[in-house]
Amino acid sequence: LTLTALHAPAGDLNWSPRADVIGESFGRGLHASGVIGNVVFVAGGGYIGTSQWGSYKSAIAYDPVSDAWAVRAAMPTWRTAPGSAVATYMGQQRLYVIGGTDLTEFPLWHFTHSNIEEYDPIANTWRTVGAGMPGGTYTWGTCAVVVDNLVYIMGGTNADFSGLSDRIAAYDPDSD
Repeated sequence: LTLTALHAPAGDLNWSPRADVIGESFGRGLHASGVIGNVVFVAGGGYIGTSQWGSYKSAIAYDPVSDAWAVRAAMPTWRTAPGSAVATYMGQQRLYVIGGTDLTEFPLWHFTHSNIEEYDPIANTWRTVGAGMPGGTYTWGTCAVVVDNLVYIMGGTNADFSGLSDRIAAYDPDSD
């Protein structure tokens, strides 16, 4: 096995400005995202400041061809720092948003989410799927990936950051 690093010639790496993200007055970080049909979908997220914390449940989509953002249906749940992945359900790609925490309620550890929400980009709708994540309180900052159409969810912490998870779980969209 030989690995070769490829480097672009100096000056060939340029960033170009694109349309600003729409939606939230405090910006959007700690969100879920995924690409379906060359469109970037962004959902949830939040902000953490010295005097203000908050979560979002809004969703938006970015089309890089038209360089335009569009408002999409909001998730049912306020979520900051969820995991996210794109998998196929009944032959159609869907965005799965997993876990996260609601920063709009206190104390935070009472508002960590263990459920999974699925976004259908054609119908522009959300639904709650699955039985929820095992060890449900360790869902802030989970990582999610898809292998053979199984959504694997790894790691995470609880909302007050006092415990970390070393678990891995799998969700099968086809069998729910």
